[in-house]
Amino acid sequence: MRGPDAGGRGPDHRRPGVRVRPGEASPHVAAYVTGLQKYGVAACAKHFPGHGAATEDSHVALPVLPRTPAELREIELVPFAAAIRAGVRSIMSGHLVVTAWGDEPATLNRTALTDVLRGELGFAGAVITDALEMGAVSGAYGRHDGLGRSAVRALGAGADALCLGGAAFEADALDAAASAIVAAVSSGELPLERLEEAASRTAALGTGPAPAKVGPVDRRLGLEAARKALRIRGEVRLDGPPLVVDVRTEPTIAAGPMPWGLGPHLAELVPGTRALTVTPDDAEAVLEAARGFRSVVVVTREAHRHPRVRALLAALSTVDFIRVETGVPGPDDGGGPRIDTFGGSYVSLRAAAEYLA
Repeated sequence: MRGPDAGGRGPDHRRPGVRVRPGEASPHVAAYVTGLQKYGVAACAKHFPGHGAATEDSHVALPVLPRTPAELREIELVPFAAAIRAGVRSIMSGHLVVTAWGDEPATLNRTALTDVLRGELGFAGAVITDALEMGAVSGAYGRHDGLGRSAVRALGAGADALCLGGAAFEADALDAAASAIVAAVSSGELPLERLEEAASRTAALGTGPAPAKVGPVDRRLGLEAARKALRIRGEVRLDGPPLVVDVRTEPTIAAGPMPWGLGPHLAELVPGTRALTVTPDDAEAVLEAARGFRSVVVVTREAHRHPRVRALLAALSTVDFIRVETGVPGPDDGGGPRIDTFGGSYVSLRAAAEYLA
């Protein structure tokens, strides 16, 4: 089988509304790795072999990738290969099942970590697992007793460092994991040489701390980047002080809640702005509030992932509103004027507010 394409734009793999060109992503991956490591930060490419096609959240369930090994080599593995060529010092495994490689997720799978990642792609750095207490692993092997078994199996598969999140410190689970590793070495299940190899690779990640002065956060650089990242669609223009509707959805375990919205920013920049925070089920309240405004701004985060948010947007079709999408934009819905910020950070929201103002 041929390896991942080393150059060019790569194949154009299509799903409805999605264009995937791994060859275009690869130079950016290499540049990011090079930039981080130039200043003493050991870069980590994740999550091998690639989360893009997963339809489950590995924090709570075990995703099975709808990919053959050949498709992986043409799509997901291409940017990983670019990172390896750029000298990336670590790669994080994903709790992802590729059925052709067996029933175990890549984190616990020797075919994935040893045969493909090291043997085929030639990665010689440190392999770090995703958090072992995540549902994709703990759901199959148990939160506490299973954590030790998962640790042993990950090391045996070729992982060098084990990521154990906050839940791993409950009920002495961390000590149980260490004890399981010691027992596996003592019984011969886990060769001592494997641990020595893992320790050597992990130790090689050590970098000297770069001297830096501690001072207040300087948002100027981030704000400059956020302004340049804005993507504007249609005629985005306020006709007087707006009603700003921040639509809140349940955050993922990984992202957590966002402590701010667009409303406060616009209220500061455009006197007379009214900020309204709603759930996707509050369409009637939004329609009632919108009657007093010539301009309405609706702020979403990855609306394409939330059927209730899409239903809210459909319910507001009688209102001429500007949409601000603060997450991954998703497929083009062909709607009205819109700003895509590609992030929900303070500076991303500030940049959108400045543009509107």
